[in-house]
Amino acid sequence: GSEMCIRDSPSLWGEHDEINQHVRRYEPKCIDNLLAHNGFDPVLRSFMNTWLLPAAFLWRWWCKFKYKIYKPKNHRARPDNMHHHPMMNAILTAIFSSELPFVLGPGLPVGLSMVVLGKKRS
Repeated sequence: GSEMCIRDSPSLWGEHDEINQHVRRYEPKCIDNLLAHNGFDPVLRSFMNTWLLPAAFLWRWWCKFKYKIYKPKNHRARPDNMHHHPMMNAILTAIFSSELPFVLGPGLPVGLSMVVLGKKRS
């Protein structure tokens, strides 16, 4: 089999993606097509980073809006996800980890990333 964790929703592209050297974000239909084209059947599909999606959505759209208005010169992506206070890291880790039973169980309908497990057709 093959497993993938894919960035979902191109509209949520932001500095976080640039800092983590992501190339693109995908729509679920595109992943279905890629799996089928390469001889895989989906076994599991879920989303992750669901609980933090509303905050991430608002933050990324605010940043896009702000940069359109102010158009900062020589702007470089800054690591908004790095160097948090240890307590903030613990809180974010607990929130993120709390999704695992849902990701592996019934699945989550939306999130910042999609988890796909595919099985190669024989």
